[in-house]
Amino acid sequence: MYVQEVPLLVVEKGEVIKKPLAQIILDTEDIVIEDAIENALEDIVEGTTKNITPYQTEEIFVNPEIEEDWNSLDLPYSPSKLIDGYLETIVKIENLFQEVVDKHYPKLNLQEQLLNSKIYFTSPEGLLYKCKESRLVGDYAAFYKPNEGIFVSLNSLASLNFIRYAMAHEFGHFMDYLLNSERYTNSTSSMCEVIAIFVEEKLNFKRRYRKESKNHYDAQQILKRLYNTNFSNRNFEEQWEFLSWIKQHLTVPFLIDNLVG
Repeated sequence: MYVQEVPLLVVEKGEVIKKPLAQIILDTEDIVIEDAIENALEDIVEGTTKNITPYQTEEIFVNPEIEEDWNSLDLPYSPSKLIDGYLETIVKIENLFQEVVDKHYPKLNLQEQLLNSKIYFTSPEGLLYKCKESRLVGDYAAFYKPNEGIFVSLNSLASLNFIRYAMAHEFGHFMDYLLNSERYTNSTSSMCEVIAIFVEEKLNFKRRYRKESKNHYDAQQILKRLYNTNFSNRNFEEQWEFLSWIKQHLTVPFLIDNLVG
């Protein structure tokens, strides 16, 4: 049994206030994605109204006192749909990385680490305040800060699918830090983005980064060059092993020559 409180950060009187958005109660024993999909299909056939999530969800309790704050965000989805998307992202990350963890980090409980990762959904203004606190410069939809968590802005112009993409990207940073904190801490910003974009693309999120976002753009161009080599023929575990030790993104072009063919 696992219980998680999911907060919403809003700004009131010039201060960031953390409010309870939802509580998730999960049965995490013997969870496998194939069973979750099969159960979901059975629910659809039977016409039941249970939440279809990748985990055996016992309950998603949305705080009724958050209604006014939630409505002020003018979002095209409900809190429960947001939580469903969050849980789906965690399961996809878990399934993507399980082989890597089993082979290289056998003592690490990946599911536990993912469920204990801190995520904060924020109002757009709330994210601006958190960016200033973290001395981040630029236009952020979400960001990850080691030892603090993942912060995701709930902008009324962003679809739920965009929020899922943002979570996938930030969980890419989370996994990068979890599995090799020293490399993450000492890497160039563009190399960190190589990893995060690599993960988001593995989860089938395709976004074209613009030159104005230099670190992201450079990272995506590096990945495009990699995919034109035999790097693309490797499985995820092999690709991760290749990328995860590199600290300087400018090193990658020199390594690409050895991958051609």
